[in-house]
Amino acid sequence: VVNTTSTEITNLAIEVSVWDLEATCPYYKVINDISLSPKRTIKIAEMKYPKTKNAKPVYFLLLKLFRQSDKSILSRNFYWLHQQGGDCRLLEAYRTKKVPLQIKSQVTIMGTNYKVQMHIQNLSEKRDSRILSNENPIGDRVRDYLQNYDNDFDTRSTDALEEHTDVLEKSKSLLSRMFGGFSKMDNDWKVIQTGGNDSGVAFFLHLSVHASRESSEPGGDTRILPVHYSDNYFSLVPGETMSINLSFGVQPGVAPRITLQGWNHHYRHSISIGTISS
Repeated sequence: VVNTTSTEITNLAIEVSVWDLEATCPYYKVINDISLSPKRTIKIAEMKYPKTKNAKPVYFLLLKLFRQSDKSILSRNFYWLHQQGGDCRLLEAYRTKKVPLQIKSQVTIMGTNYKVQMHIQNLSEKRDSRILSNENPIGDRVRDYLQNYDNDFDTRSTDALEEHTDVLEKSKSLLSRMFGGFSKMDNDWKVIQTGGNDSGVAFFLHLSVHASRESSEPGGDTRILPVHYSDNYFSLVPGETMSINLSFGVQPGVAPRITLQGWNHHYRHSISIGTISS
């Protein structure tokens, strides 16, 4: 673990979980009472799963560094690994998995600038109740906690989105679902649930922002750039939720849409965001 701040950080713990391609968690461990000296890298423990008797040839490793007092997550790292001398070819067959997801979205529109808050959850039935919830990752309390230790801590990726309750009334077509599954409104949130009955890790998900077909030239590049993501290219273990903030600007008259894709998520689900009338 690396502490890049200038002050000691105490009362931390690390959650270690291993997930195989069959959606089971064969290895789980929590290491408590960790203290990190300033500007130091320390070795906490050896991950023993690869040396166990029935270790799988390909597996996923999820590490979460969190504060013991309130379970606030400070850092989350996800890896796909194979045994020594092996490879990750088994992941090719993993593409056929259809893992169901729930996608909640809320949009703030200010002229031609957009801020979008998303919560994406893996709805797999095979879950492990021991796994630390990721409902509020790296939230305000954690940000304030780190700022108390080092004023140079970069909080740009965790800036909270402004909340406006009148966005739905101002938008012509806010977060209308385009493909498959089903959707509903939950207060100001648009809720989408994708198809799929398999359990497993939703692997290598990524978001992108595009101009709607009506706003783009035929055959042209529809991507909208630049886009600031608080996180992207991520994976979710069964039951886990990731919160992601996006912000971007568009040319006048362009209606943006957000697309979600993944290694074993081929639906290309899109969320269409309407423009505000003048």
